[in-house]
Amino acid sequence: MDIEIRGIEFATAEQAIQHGDAIGIGEAITIGGKVLLVYPAEVERLTNLGVSFAHLSWHADRNGEQRIMTVPVN
Repeated sequence: MDIEIRGIEFATAEQAIQHGDAIGIGEAITIGGKVLLVYPAEVERLTNLGVSFAHLSWHADRNGEQRIMTVPVN
């Protein structure tokens, strides 16, 4: 089954997260080898369809360094 995913593709997770932070909307995800910035409604739609993907976000480690954290869904 092919599912159309509505979002903006980025070369890196860092770029997608930064763009989402800059515009104040959207969630960075990785799916099928692509890094996308999508609206929350698209994340909900993909989740409800049972599509496997991962959320991408900043996470501060013990030393305060920012790292990209991936959280698998489905």
